[in-house]
Amino acid sequence: MIGRHDGQIDVRGEGRSERVHIVRHRSASGECEECDFHAEPGDTLSLVIDILYILGMQRSGTTALERYLAAHNNTVAVGEARSVWTHRLDRSQLCSCGKPVDGCPFWTEVMDGVDEPRLHELVDYVDRPRYIPAMHHAALRSRRFRGALGPSQDIVRRFYERVVKAAPGRVVIESTKVAWYAHLLSTTEGLNVAYVHLVRDSRAVAYSQQRSARNPDGSALPTHPPSATALMWDASFILSFALDPYVRERIVHIRYEDFARDPAAASIRIESLARNSGLQALGPRGADADPNWYHSAFSNPMRFEGAFEVRNDERWRSDLPGASKAAVGALSAPLLAVHKAKIGFEKF
Repeated sequence: MIGRHDGQIDVRGEGRSERVHIVRHRSASGECEECDFHAEPGDTLSLVIDILYILGMQRSGTTALERYLAAHNNTVAVGEARSVWTHRLDRSQLCSCGKPVDGCPFWTEVMDGVDEPRLHELVDYVDRPRYIPAMHHAALRSRRFRGALGPSQDIVRRFYERVVKAAPGRVVIESTKVAWYAHLLSTTEGLNVAYVHLVRDSRAVAYSQQRSARNPDGSALPTHPPSATALMWDASFILSFALDPYVRERIVHIRYEDFARDPAAASIRIESLARNSGLQALGPRGADADPNWYHSAFSNPMRFEGAFEVRNDERWRSDLPGASKAAVGALSAPLLAVHKAKIGFEKF
């Protein structure tokens, strides 16, 4: 049974009780006047952490999707959160609230509970694309991986516990993008995750990734040559679709071109995904993300744009050199054909 409860809870695995404002919990018994739940003596209430995870390539429209969804009033958007707490990027860079990540009150509260001495086990031994099969199949796990997987999952779960305590009662919009981290989340007990895989034409992504883009703090997004982008696009496409058999109805695949054409229809489909996956409602959608709950880290500079609108940038058709366009098209041809034919993608 999953319900909502305001009161004292035992935080799983830590042997302590805390009072939280609103928490979704899971237990096998009981009821409550407000949420049909009543814990029996000795029951442990475990947090149910609702996450909407966005997969996709960098510079493929994932930040636009994140900001569009963050306009729903029951969400908190955290951007590429994995990069914050694993020290992959400089925390002096700006959060979308306008403060440096290491000076943002939201991130300060969240990071206060991270078990940093154990992070190397997650970063070095688990959070890698080559370990995806071992994440799902015990027979494929080496001794070192078996020893690192459990502690890594604990670190991940405790991190998101801190997020929902800093933003009680809200769905976490997480746009770390990378597929292997999505696979890790799918194996981590206590996380209630739905996945949105956003795919943009590989040639459009290649055009964007060779252009420089800077945030207001001067930090630049990484750039890549077109051929490298095409190969990364292929890998992201395959590894994201490889999540399907493990999460089943908890994932949708959406073409960026369709999202840009009709963002409202895409949002309705994502809201349906969240509802069918047992997540809380995203809530009514406002004109833009609420700055109090928009703490996107390490994403596209559009996080800071005052006037935001979803747009389909087609400049690649005229501005991407013909040789680059041909190379990217050739390297991604089979999957690009799948993308063009909308095979496996939502149709709306």
